[in-house]
Formats: sequence, structure tokens, C-alpha cells
Amino acid sequence: MRRPVMLAVSFLVLSADSTAIAAESLSLAIALEAGTRAPVLQVNGPSGLSCRLEHADALAGSGSWQLLTNLTLSATGAVAIDRTTTGRTRFYRATHPTDETGLLLWIGFDGTLDGADGDRPLSHRGASYRPGQAGQAVYLDATGHIRYPISQNLESDEGTIEFWVQPDWDGTDTEVRVFLEAGDNFNRGLLISKDGASNLRFLQWGDDPGTPAVESDVERGLGFDGSHWRKGQWYHLAVAWRGTTRELAFYENGEVIRTAVNGVHLPSFGTSFLTIGAETNNARAAVAAFDELRIFSRMRTATQIWEDFLDPGGAPKNPDR
Repeated sequence: MRRPVMLAVSFLVLSADSTAIAAESLSLAIALEAGTRAPVLQVNGPSGLSCRLEHADALAGSGSWQLLTNLTLSATGAVAIDRTTTGRTRFYRATHPTDETGLLLWIGFDGTLDGADGDRPLSHRGASYRPGQAGQAVYLDATGHIRYPISQNLESDEGTIEFWVQPDWDGTDTEVRVFLEAGDNFNRGLLISKDGASNLRFLQWGDDPGTPAVESDVERGLGFDGSHWRKGQWYHLAVAWRGTTRELAFYENGEVIRTAVNGVHLPSFGTSFLTIGAETNNARAAVAAFDELRIFSRMRTATQIWEDFLDPGGAPKNPDR
């Protein structure tokens, strides 16, 4: 017998036969699938709203939230069946991705270049798949690049970009390797790369608020020695910025390495797309594998980035939860 339970609360427990966790403005209808102990989960909310359904398995002893599915709500709601639950207790919640973390783009590269919310690349070349930090990763060869639209995926005035990268070269390599670029060099741009002197770089080009002129080519950024990098090893990089306070931060493997308070103002980017694995013009290829790329509209905290590093495939963490 199907026993629906309608909830519109912030935190409750969902076991195989009763209750749920739901975010504000969302509700979960819970019922048992006929003839099984697997719950049918119906998420209800404003039509067209994109949300995430996440779970943590209490019996697995893990406090990390795992993404179960992405849902876009229709007039009648969206339904997911958790066929893996056979009496085990799980904790569920439904969240809008931008409500709590500011998540704009999440690409897991698990056999597809599409994002978690259906974002599709504008173009790509030289891409193949290999084992990653969480499922599969994408490998971009010397001709490789992937382009995504900037609109709704990257904000210029504030944000965080984080990803796992596995170089096909040692850190002492003398080639310039570009991991990601939005805009262009010296023209309202953002760049994450390794330079020819083994330095990992996070650069921005825009307007210096300290001068009366409105510029697009003033360079500010951070860097640190990357000569310790080794071919075939995975590294987690994150960059964060906030234009209003001019803050910049650069992280490696969850640890903050460099910070500054001299950033430029970026009212917009000089291109309509961002490029993964090469410069805007597809030059200076990364020749590396990428996994779990995430872009946020907020400058994430050191704690959040550390927790994301510890759980490569888990949903982005928010200490305020």
C-alpha cells in the first residue's frame, strides 16, 4: 500500500518507509513502491524550478551528501525512485543549487561533457575519458578544449572555480599550460594556468578601482611554485574572488596557498564563453585530465573548499547547513 507523506519542513529523517528532509519552498511526497521497500520520492515546488535531490546513507557511516538526481519541476512535480534502498535508513533533502551554495555549473565528466543541470558545451575537441577522482574524468590532448557559455555559468564580479586536474607532464615542464580561461588576456579576462617557469597562476585583467580611468587590461593575480607536481598525479585547484572587496584567493589540495586584497573590477568578461583545457584561442593546451569542475557565484570559504577537496564526488558543502 502506497502511503504518501507530504512535508514542507527544513529537516526530518527519511527511512525506507516514512519521512523526509526538504528545503524551504520545496516539499517531498514519500510513498513505498508497490511490492518493494524502495521509496518513490516526488518533489513539489514552483514549476520550472531546478533542484537537487541528495542523500546520505546512515548505515554507511558517511556524513557526506551524495547527489541522487537533478530535477526540474513540472506543474505536477518530478518523481525519482530510489531502487537501491531496501530497508536501510537514508537522510534526504531537496535543495535548489543556487539557494545555499551559489553553484552555477557542475561538470562531473562521467562519460559526458554535459553539466549536472543539462548545460551543454558550445564546442569541444580532443576529449576522451579515463578514470577520475569520482567516476570518470575527461582527458584533453594537445588539440583539446571544451567551451561553455559564460551566461548563467560564471559571474565576473564574484565567484569560485574549483576542479581536479591530472597533468600529463611534471611541474618542471617549461611549456605554458592553460587549465581555464574566460575573457581574454589583457581584456576583461580570468586565467588559471601553469607558466613556463613552473608557477601555478591565477590572473585577472580588468579595471583598477584605484585609478580614475576605466581600464580593461590591468593585471592582478596570485601564483605559487608548482615544480612539485608530478605526471599522473591528481591535484585539486580552487580560485576565489570578490570584486567589491578586491579579495583574491588561490588553493591547492584544499589548502589556501596565496591571498591578496588588490583585485581588479570585472564588470563583464571579454568573451561570451569560457574555455577548459586551453586559452580562449585554443592555444597553450593543458594536456591534462579534468574532473569535478564546479563554478560558484560566491567567494567560497576556506572551510567549504577544504570539505569539497575531501569529498571529490559529493555535493558542494555549506557549513551553514
